[in-house]
Amino acid sequence: MKRRAWVYILGVGCTAAVSGLFVGRAPAQTDPKERFPKPTITTGDLQLGPKPTFRADTNLVVVPVAVTDTLNRFVLGLQKTDFHLFEEGVEQNVAHFSGEDAPLSVGLVFDESGSMDYKLRNSRDAAAQFLRTLNGDDEAFLVEFGDNAKLSVGLTSHMEEIRSALKNVHPGGLTAMLDAINTGLPR
Repeated sequence: MKRRAWVYILGVGCTAAVSGLFVGRAPAQTDPKERFPKPTITTGDLQLGPKPTFRADTNLVVVPVAVTDTLNRFVLGLQKTDFHLFEEGVEQNVAHFSGEDAPLSVGLVFDESGSMDYKLRNSRDAAAQFLRTLNGDDEAFLVEFGDNAKLSVGLTSHMEEIRSALKNVHPGGLTAMLDAINTGLPR
């Protein structure tokens, strides 16, 4: 079961800061003729007339929201009526609401130290089960650690590469956990 949810709330005319997301207000409307003079396309001495232009304005603002419970698990199944959006104390209309399953990038940091001798099979099975829950658009990498930490498989969407690397793991050595965490953190 996936434990992720992205909820996009679109509020009409919303410019407030919501959950740390700051959105700027669009510039005041002016006469388009003053803002955009009509350009012309010229090729040598031949004038082809006005160049087509595209203008778009929107009053919709995307507000991505992730809702978790007290145990930091994603709350799924929320509806539009479960949300209220405020701008400077005034409730805004939520014009569109949708939930999306966004692709994940996951780092798997795997302990293969000597202390894992009798636990290695269960850990390998748990990692394989976790990898089966990922979607085709998700990607993962594998950092293995014992005495030393090493990036065994770089970021890939081919989970078989990680499962194959885990089949070759043999326990031994000390536990360089902090080195493994440092190896797995993005630069």
